[in-house]
Amino acid sequence: GVYSAHPDDIDVEIAAPGLNSAMTRAGSLSGAVGLIRGERTATPGASIEGIDGGVTRLVEALRGRLGELGAEVVTGVAVEAIEKTDGGWIVTAEGHAPERADAVVVATPEAPARRLLGRDVPELAATAPRPGPDVHVVTLVIDAPALDAHPRGTGVLTVAGARAAKALTHSTAKWPWLSARVAPGRHVVRVSFGSQGEAPATEGLSEEEAAALALAEASALLGVPLDRDRLVGSRLERYGQAQPASVRGQRAAAESARAAVHAVDGLAVTGAWLSGTGLAQVVPDAIAAAERVRQSALWG
Repeated sequence: GVYSAHPDDIDVEIAAPGLNSAMTRAGSLSGAVGLIRGERTATPGASIEGIDGGVTRLVEALRGRLGELGAEVVTGVAVEAIEKTDGGWIVTAEGHAPERADAVVVATPEAPARRLLGRDVPELAATAPRPGPDVHVVTLVIDAPALDAHPRGTGVLTVAGARAAKALTHSTAKWPWLSARVAPGRHVVRVSFGSQGEAPATEGLSEEEAAALALAEASALLGVPLDRDRLVGSRLERYGQAQPASVRGQRAAAESARAAVHAVDGLAVTGAWLSGTGLAQVVPDAIAAAERVRQSALWG
């Protein structure tokens, strides 16, 4: 539900290692889950942590540290081409003269990564990107003291086909730092639309229309009447959802792409389309990719 994947597409042994064998021992699914969890109970969301002020603080810290190290950071510019030469790499970005590089790390979604590297890694160009769902997220800021009680905890995942929305996150219930930054009785709620094989219900809607639909869905999912005059502000974000590593075929496709990339000196590729979505997968994958090009640049 979190990653908009269909349950039938999930490899259970990857998503829940040991569950199959535990079912053999316990004789039931619930018994197997009990064996794996050791009969322990946990508060929903207890293993989730955040950063005071939001994850964007990582971006600010990274830019600051890169500046201290003398690196030049250019943002808001599309890279048009990457080409390997005898002396390294040539990177061409819109509005900029070509830049020479000893090594390149491509950290983009799958489609632009395959396009940029198609010349030097033809295996990537020959394979179409794996389809993933389009997801729309509407963030709502609402004046609703009735939500102070957190009627659904930190959020809701819906049953497929039951609602227009696929999920709701009560952000001010989930993140104490955010709750501390809003006025009393004010809440931030994120409503998500779109799943595998299903277009978002907000497709083709204006931002105002999407906000109205999201408010109606939030009211139904939270069980609290939320009139239009309760809405302080909203924002609609659209993105392609990478699939988790547990989706069938994901691991084999990633290994094939990595093998093709690793055959080229001074090149690394990272991103959720290879590691599977989720910070626990993306972060170590990015570190490994950076370490690979660092070693290549230093030692050949």
